Amino acid sequence: MKTLVKIAAIAVIATTSATASAWWGGPFNNNGNGFGNGNSAADGNFDMSFSMSSNVSGNGNGNGNGYGNGHNGYNGYNGYNGYAPYYGAPALTEEQQKEMADQHAAAMKAQQEAQAAYFARMDAPRQEMMKQQQEQMAAMQARRDEMMAKMEEMRAESMARHTASFQQAAVTTEAK
Repeated sequence: MKTLVKIAAIAVIATTSATASAWWGGPFNNNGNGFGNGNSAADGNFDMSFSMSSNVSGNGNGNGNGYGNGHNGYNGYNGYNGYAPYYGAPALTEEQQKEMADQHAAAMKAQQEAQAAYFARMDAPRQEMMKQQQEQMAAMQARRDEMMAKMEEMRAESMARHTASFQQAAVTTEAK
């Protein structure tokens, strides 16, 4: 039992010292490899079984890189993250401002003319399509009116036949 406690204590101490070494020591005094890059990877296994006899095994693997000495915390670009300090664009002269305004006005006018031409090109097919629709609707209405007139004619003929038939039946009934 004492042996088991000693083995467990040794395992705990070994694990603690390995962890402490990972955070506070190492071959580069925790300053990485000196190249200014950062990378870390670790893997570990621990296995222990207990009975009246014990069996303990351990396995570990580690890899680590950190920032090199002299790193300034700004991605290595002298404190500006790779960009030069921004002090603003140089002021434009009055002549340059007028030229820019003239260019802008000319570009806007050209855009408006192009848009008007586009809508004019697109309006002609639309007008033609609307004309065709109106012609089709007029033709459909004419066919409908013709059909309704024919139906009214057939109804009138049917009513005339039925009326004649009823009148003949009435005359025959009175003759009896």
